[in-house]
Amino acid sequence: MDLSAQLDALQQRVADARSAAQAAATKSRDQLRQRTGQAQVDINLAGNDAVLDATLARADATAADA
Repeated sequence: MDLSAQLDALQQRVADARSAAQAAATKSRDQLRQRTGQAQVDINLAGNDAVLDATLARADATAADA
């Protein structure tokens, strides 16, 4: 294999490695977005549960006072 062919092969390997790295980075960003979105949903649900618990506790306290 002559020098030109070796350089062509090396350039192709570099291009393949670059594509793989970009694909991995994109996948990681998408996974982070998904995890962030799920965390926001979990926070919202926890907040709703806390409000419901407080409302029920207040209703129980009011019923006990009556």
